[in-house]
Amino acid sequence: MAHTPHQPILSAEDILATMPDGMALVDAKLTVVEVNPAMEALVGRSSSRLVGHPLKDLFPQDERLPALVERCLATGRVANDFERPLARPDQSPAAVWVTATPVLDTAGSPIGVLLVVRDFGSLHTFQEQIRRADRLSSLGVLAAGLAHEIRNPLGGIKGAAQLLAQEKPATREHTEVVVREAERIDALLSQLLTLARPTTLSLERVNIHQLLDDVLTLQRESAAGSEVSFEQRYDPSLPLLKADPAQLTQVVLNLVKNALEVSPPGGTVTITTRMATEFGLPASGPGGRVIPVVCFEVADMGPGIPPSVQARLFTPFFTSKPDGSGLGLSVANGIVERHGGRLELANAPEGGAVARCYLPVEPPPQMRETP
Repeated sequence: MAHTPHQPILSAEDILATMPDGMALVDAKLTVVEVNPAMEALVGRSSSRLVGHPLKDLFPQDERLPALVERCLATGRVANDFERPLARPDQSPAAVWVTATPVLDTAGSPIGVLLVVRDFGSLHTFQEQIRRADRLSSLGVLAAGLAHEIRNPLGGIKGAAQLLAQEKPATREHTEVVVREAERIDALLSQLLTLARPTTLSLERVNIHQLLDDVLTLQRESAAGSEVSFEQRYDPSLPLLKADPAQLTQVVLNLVKNALEVSPPGGTVTITTRMATEFGLPASGPGGRVIPVVCFEVADMGPGIPPSVQARLFTPFFTSKPDGSGLGLSVANGIVERHGGRLELANAPEGGAVARCYLPVEPPPQMRETP
């Protein structure tokens, strides 16, 4: 019988690279020996800037982390610190679970510590996304039937108004209002149907900067009327995205229009692009590393988002605008999620609000087609 060679055994480095939690191996002198890619993403620095440095350099603003590791080394037992904010340089604090596990020598004495940092905030975000998806799913069933029922008589009203305008020209001014409002209702119904039955993604390679520039070109006339200007802060090294350009254009248009509407005369809407070091997606398959994620931000100089509004931003039909439909952000969020990404809106520390759209360079396989 022919001998079947054994499959190669994964190395410790390969295993660390696939773990979604941030991991760091620390020796008895509290020096960082190894970090995995998830830890690099969590702290926003590469391993070359972490390995060989003191543990305190990993999170220089957090004194509890070295103390936790020292306690683990002293006792030889696992030490935990549950759900607390972890300060990070140049980034917002992360809500994390921290576990320090002793690494023992053959005699059972601690010679190092395996530090595991789990981003608990991402779990909260995931739970909110599930709740949001449940709301949209329930709405979708209602929206599909309602849209079809309304569209039939709406078409009749529009057709009758057009015929009346031909037969009695004196009524044209009034019939044009009827036709215009009927078309506006029809556009709202189209948005409802988008929520109910999301369209399949038509993926192609997209230059996010070109897409942003195309939208800004269309919006400059509106901005000129309110004396609002655009500032573009692009990272030219960003890779192309595999995405649906038509649907992403809808997302960008919605975010830019919202920013323009709340910006004061003479204000600035700032569009920034960057690689997202704080957010990553696990690749499918064994040994897969995280999928790189691109982020574009749209920041305004408006009054910001009131706390009472923040939790309901993506709720269909909720709007703080007198003439808003409450569907724009819901539709935009659905498009981003179908790309495997995430849409966030928050108040900026310097004032105003900022919308952050996270998009993987390539959507995970399960996100590429909508059933």
